[in-house]
Amino acid sequence: MDRGESLLDEPIFTVWLARRGPQDGVPGGQFTYGGLDTEHCGPIIAYEKLSSPTYFQFKVKENFIFTHLVTVLVTDWGDWSRKTDKKENF
Repeated sequence: MDRGESLLDEPIFTVWLARRGPQDGVPGGQFTYGGLDTEHCGPIIAYEKLSSPTYFQFKVKENFIFTHLVTVLVTDWGDWSRKTDKKENF
């Protein structure tokens, strides 16, 4: 594959998180790389710019995490950011 060639159909990814509560063995969400998730997401889409073209790093405006295994509940409405370990450009 040529280094300038993209692995994705579109330079976008969609994050869908399911509200299921503490359950084992059921999907809690899905990342769709290279397009929109039309199965789980509605017509209103919010876009966040990446902070760098070399990482999937973006701001998280609202964050709610429930860790079932250690029963810790964390709620944060601050300005978080996340960086994945993907090292290549879109």
